[in-house]
Amino acid sequence: MKAGYIKKDIWPIKDQTGQRIQNNDELQVMYREPNIVTTIKVRRLERANHLVRMCDERTVKKVFLVKTDGRRKAERPKLRWLHCNENYLKLKSVKRWRIKAKDISVWAVILKEALVRL
Repeated sequence: MKAGYIKKDIWPIKDQTGQRIQNNDELQVMYREPNIVTTIKVRRLERANHLVRMCDERTVKKVFLVKTDGRRKAERPKLRWLHCNENYLKLKSVKRWRIKAKDISVWAVILKEALVRL
């Protein structure tokens, strides 16, 4: 279902306290679609898999592997999307993810489990 049509289908519902708007969990159950946050995290993992399997001469892969030099301001460091992926995989107890990403069948299982667990 397209996102534009969801607003038309959301009507206040009646419960014991009166009328209220449905929350996100109720809408997710009603439409049987995965949460948008879950979808984004799984897509990031798919992209990381693609970058790991890419040949080393590609410009995108070189940018992916580069370690930036220089100094930043004295503030909170900016997170790269790679760090977010690594932290998420640590939470899911996936170790040596770069080696596992090279094997498509193993990585497909990891993605499926990530989609189910989220």
